Amino acid sequence: ISAQNPESLFIPPLTSFYPPTLSLTMAPKSTATDLRTKSREDLQKTLDEYKNELFQLRIAKVTGQGGNVGQMRSVRRTIARIITIMNEQSRTELRKLYKDEKFIPVDLREKSTRAMRNRIPKSQSKLKTRRERVRAKNFPMRKYAVRA
Repeated sequence: ISAQNPESLFIPPLTSFYPPTLSLTMAPKSTATDLRTKSREDLQKTLDEYKNELFQLRIAKVTGQGGNVGQMRSVRRTIARIITIMNEQSRTELRKLYKDEKFIPVDLREKSTRAMRNRIPKSQSKLKTRRERVRAKNFPMRKYAVRA
């Protein structure tokens, strides 16, 4: 590097802060909308297939055959997506089953907050006790007339 040539000190800027992406041969990602149209048996079958694929990817990683980490992540997420949709479907079936029942299982009840769940219903909050009714009758609100 010479002091006479300032161009030799120039370092070109990085085009990207991230390393170049590798071309990954990932399993086809299943979208939630596609999965929701499938029946429970089909979902269970695809879940078993993805679990088997994840098992194969883990074996490939341990044996040093280049287990594709990106593909493992995609498969894990797809497995989680399938399980979530299966749980949603079972919950909707149970909600239909318990729709007109007096008591509903705890996990199917309305969540909100504990204070909101335990507050007095509006129908009861407007009611007065016998003592309040008697006092209101015996000691009505005083009426004052203001002279103009």
